[in-house]
Amino acid sequence: MARNAADIPSGNTGGMQKDLLTTDGYPARLVGIVFTGVQNQRPYQGVPKDPVDEVRLTYELSHEFMKDEEGEILADKPRWLTETVPFKSLKLDKAKFTKRYNAIDPSNAGKGVIKNCLSNPVTVLIVNNPGKGKHEGKVFENIGDVSLPPKKLPGYVQPPMVNPPFYYDLNDGDCTLEDFRKQPEFVQEIIMGANDFSTSLLAGLLGAETGKPVSSTPREAPEESTGDEENPY
Repeated sequence: MARNAADIPSGNTGGMQKDLLTTDGYPARLVGIVFTGVQNQRPYQGVPKDPVDEVRLTYELSHEFMKDEEGEILADKPRWLTETVPFKSLKLDKAKFTKRYNAIDPSNAGKGVIKNCLSNPVTVLIVNNPGKGKHEGKVFENIGDVSLPPKKLPGYVQPPMVNPPFYYDLNDGDCTLEDFRKQPEFVQEIIMGANDFSTSLLAGLLGAETGKPVSSTPREAPEESTGDEENPY
């Protein structure tokens, strides 16, 4: 089945600005899914952790928008937030991916296929986390949880997404090089730094394009997330 990939903002705000969102639950929809391959993990309490297959889930907030330089709302630029979670079996009840999937697709209409859940409504809990190290003094927005969509209140209808949904998987034969290059550069770097990149279908496509084998050094486990890379705008 053909993937539905769409242009993704590059990460440059281009003069746009945003207000810091307060800790609360926000109506949203699942706008993007990007599988980034098997990635190294940070040690937990000094104990090494095995690499895991990861997926980035991007949510489009239904009522929060970027603003222009004058502070006017940009109706075509809704706020996005992204979280990275280990992609694991739905049989693992306590796995973070299982909890996310059950919130995104509570009736299991997608039969466990996450791409079938694009545009589904959810509630995203946003938390404010203080920056550390070089980011000390800043406050970042992070996703604290994802739960069932807002309860239907009299007169409320959650609006449709503004942006087309997008999907990418480095090991999916329906995903093209064009789809890969639509990802922001830092996401491309994450994908190409996956432990399984050299044996992926993407590596084969890149190699066929250049006529040479393509390989990369597995990416080191990232530092504690600040939230910076979680907002495409």
